[in-house]
Amino acid sequence: MAENMNSEVSQEELDALLGGQQQMEPMQPVETTKPVKDLSGEEKKVLSTVLAPAMQAAITSLSTILNKQVDISAPEVETVTPDKVAFDIPGSAIAVEVEYSGGIKGHTYLIFLKEQGTLIADIMMGGDGTAPPKDINDLYLGALGEALGQMIDSSAASISHTLGKTVSASQPKIKIVNFVSEQVDLPILKHQKIVKVKYNLKLGDLSSGNLIQLMPVDIAKPIIDSILGEKKAGGETMNTEISPTFVSGVSPVQFASLKSTGGPAIPGNIKLIMDVPMDVTVELGRKKMNVREILDLGVGSIVELDRMTGESVDILANGKLVAKGGVVVIDDTFGVRVTEIISLP
Repeated sequence: MAENMNSEVSQEELDALLGGQQQMEPMQPVETTKPVKDLSGEEKKVLSTVLAPAMQAAITSLSTILNKQVDISAPEVETVTPDKVAFDIPGSAIAVEVEYSGGIKGHTYLIFLKEQGTLIADIMMGGDGTAPPKDINDLYLGALGEALGQMIDSSAASISHTLGKTVSASQPKIKIVNFVSEQVDLPILKHQKIVKVKYNLKLGDLSSGNLIQLMPVDIAKPIIDSILGEKKAGGETMNTEISPTFVSGVSPVQFASLKSTGGPAIPGNIKLIMDVPMDVTVELGRKKMNVREILDLGVGSIVELDRMTGESVDILANGKLVAKGGVVVIDDTFGVRVTEIISLP
């Protein structure tokens, strides 16, 4: 036994051993993460039907806060790798992190031009947006955060209504980034694939630029599955068509201040019925809606009426049209300036 252990290995035997190792199959790399699939065309459309009204609610809130007209395009949804995000946001940008809980769990991001962020903050601070500061300090960041917080709350309420489950959103975390001159360190950019939703945001005639919403596929999928599952269970066909611009010209109505004035003398002898009470109604406009459209209404929804901006409103007495007029503000309340008396038949 000892003799065999001490015997030398011949060169032929050594070559045979080495040759055997060289013929071994090379080790294959181990796949540590499961590949993420892109969203299908149908899934993108379904996701748009949830995100479109949510962004609409957010933009309506922003328009009210700024007292400015705000326009935003319909969403463009695609699945991208992290390196593709920078193409839509040149230069400095505002990155807003939001954490959803409840019906949706996870983090999403809103990214838009720093120029638009400073513009919003400037208006929040009492400016008119025509000369916003080049650099945004802590005071302006606080003002921007207030506006974004209200936008996100409105958006979460809309998503809750659409999904039929409560969705809560955290206060926004704001970070200034630059996709061109620096390596942007956002946790969402570490995912294999990201759902990127692109809008065009226009703040009156002051600024226009891309607004990008980013979310991991594992957040988008449950949203899509929730909608598709509900529709399939009810045997319904889902309408996933969205108009090219779903919010256009959303802005608070401006009314001229007016002091109350007396009306003309009442013609005729109607003293016998002077004290009879009547309900006076001012009708801004009308719209016919089916039951489904009414049930789909939620916080932030916009109902388009059949009357143009600046057109006279109807004044009705006990449901009968008696006059037309324009809406005004009397101190802190609404009023109507009569512009036309309807002749009785």
